[in-house]
Amino acid sequence: MVATCLLRMLDQSTPPLQQSLVGALAQGGERVRTMALVRSVRNTALSAGFLVAGLALAVHTSPAMMAMLIGNGLSFFVLAAVIASLPLRPRPPLPHRAVRARPRGAPVRRCATAASCC
Repeated sequence: MVATCLLRMLDQSTPPLQQSLVGALAQGGERVRTMALVRSVRNTALSAGFLVAGLALAVHTSPAMMAMLIGNGLSFFVLAAVIASLPLRPRPPLPHRAVRARPRGAPVRRCATAASCC
């Protein structure tokens, strides 16, 4: 149960990390395409991993299980090498815009109006 909770927490932390990496590498509309590509590659890799794991479980031998575990570990090194090879471009400075102040009572009035409609 503890391992499942830890794995789930780690899995939930990956999308923001991927988005920040894509944000550092891609500009403007290219980000949407890049995120779609990342998601497609991730889904394809997961499907291939499930297929290999299913074959290893079907064979049910110790060498097959060890090969699956070693292959999984090596995939992380491949991923680290790919990420390390990506060129980082410096981000252009954001344009300085004046922030328009909103009246403080606006959210309260909206909530009160929504509550009175129900």
